Amino acid sequence: MRILFSSTSGAGHLGPLVPYAQALARLGHEVRVSAPEGASAALQRAGLVQARVSDPSDEESKAFWARLDAAKGDDALALGFREGFSGVLARSAMPALQQTIGDWRPDLIVRESAEQHSELRVQGVHIDSNLLTSKRGVNATLTAEWTDKILKLVEKAE
Repeated sequence: MRILFSSTSGAGHLGPLVPYAQALARLGHEVRVSAPEGASAALQRAGLVQARVSDPSDEESKAFWARLDAAKGDDALALGFREGFSGVLARSAMPALQQTIGDWRPDLIVRESAEQHSELRVQGVHIDSNLLTSKRGVNATLTAEWTDKILKLVEKAE
């Protein structure tokens, strides 16, 4: 089975996915991790294959962070998800992610809870899926036949 994990490069986002990716690879599945350049060293140390996606441009990042720094309280949280995870990060990652999905044809896409570009892409390709969520914020979009198998693996890993 081909399994594509998808994350941003932040350690708190990528880190929880790594044990699951490694466990599935040890079980003989083909595993890749879609993540920006900033995740390369961590993925290499973990022995995982990266499907690199782009980061936002410096100009986009600076503009986003300026808006986020100016926001307060709940507005900052909403802005972070709307314009950060679902905005500049998703827009910059989408072209390479689409290429990976089209070329590699994964059977399963597992994403961390803040990463939005794979969720947006999966919605566009009509995959029969269920959403699996673990206590560590790992979400998986998977076909029904794999739901029980992945749930058992996740429970064992927790």
